Amino acid sequence: MRHSATFQGHTASIYALAPGTRPGHFLSAGGDGRVVEWDLHHPAQGVQRITVDRPVYAVRYHHGTGSLFVGTDTGGLHVFDLEQRREIQLFEVHGLGVFRILQLANGLVACAGGDGSLSLWEEQGRNGLRLHRQIPLSDGKLRDLATSADGSTLAVACGDGCIRVLDTTTFNELSTVEAHSGGCTSLAFHPFKPVLMSGGKDGSIGAWHTAQHFDAVHRFKAHSGSVYAVGFAPDGMTMFTASRDKTLKAWNAQDLSPTGSLPRPVGSAPRSVNAMLWVDRMLISAGDDRLVHGWVPDR
Repeated sequence: MRHSATFQGHTASIYALAPGTRPGHFLSAGGDGRVVEWDLHHPAQGVQRITVDRPVYAVRYHHGTGSLFVGTDTGGLHVFDLEQRREIQLFEVHGLGVFRILQLANGLVACAGGDGSLSLWEEQGRNGLRLHRQIPLSDGKLRDLATSADGSTLAVACGDGCIRVLDTTTFNELSTVEAHSGGCTSLAFHPFKPVLMSGGKDGSIGAWHTAQHFDAVHRFKAHSGSVYAVGFAPDGMTMFTASRDKTLKAWNAQDLSPTGSLPRPVGSAPRSVNAMLWVDRMLISAGDDRLVHGWVPDR
């Protein structure tokens, strides 16, 4: 992968990336409380969508309603009507942060809370959200959420080191995987294969077979710091990991052998890499250097 673009405008660490309001766009948010939308083809033309008075840990745009969901470090869940550019709801059901917001295949919106609970929300059109259910899962923070390709299962990264796998119809627990000492911090299902990948506070990566009760396929030390994000290229051939150890690494998804670290962009100080996102054919990364970087495959 080669560095192809820098998106500059945040004044504090960036913690969250999400798809934007239209194709070829994405959202970034972080410690400055700003949610900015970017066009892949015009890096210098970021548009500030909203601002809140707290650091933002999670963001998600819903295309059907035009709503923007924003989770903050104190556990607030803000709902904005982007067309009218106004906040329509604020819920305070989590403590210690909302770390991930994910729309499920059944239409519910799931939030991973720093209080160790999973909140599930029903969408009410332009009237925002209504709390459907709140499920305590862990004594530690819930740091990430991922759904299987068919949407039938939800994996939850828990601060007690476990991955809890839930059925998205009843939200009964299907499996509990003891994954990482110190806490599980990131998750990603392979787009085609029955494999769930996890990253931990211990810097390790785990591969789990989803068709065999989430038995361990492989575990290995990948980073010297917490693995804040793990994900696959759209073709499923390469896996990427982002870490507090200031590196963004690539791995062969077939055998999980390392293929190298992505080079530090010119002008970027070495800082924690906190988030990743694929938009079209570009890998987007962001972190404590306050910049968003775009990466494309080598020619």
